[in-house]
Amino acid sequence: MGEVKSDWGSQEATLRSLDVKARLAPTIAAKTLGFRPSIVGRLLILPDTASARRVAERHRVTLATVLPDRNRRIRAWLREPVGPLRGLWFLSDVRASGRSKPSAR
Repeated sequence: MGEVKSDWGSQEATLRSLDVKARLAPTIAAKTLGFRPSIVGRLLILPDTASARRVAERHRVTLATVLPDRNRRIRAWLREPVGPLRGLWFLSDVRASGRSKPSAR
């Protein structure tokens, strides 16, 4: 279950929304797709901007607890989803850079 945000907004509302989506994902998948996933990952994706990183730094203790996984772990999990994922990922804007794929730091 992922959430892509263009900016932070309310940290509490963002994290609550992500939590609700992750808890409901197995039920929604069962009802709409006919299967119940054995693993659900939660991933908050933000633009790789100085502003987004400053806000993350201000809330680093909370984010390290709620969303401890970062770049390498996220990429590894996306290749082979084993176990839970709770991550924060900053991605570049591909439209701004002209690249065909988003880059991750």
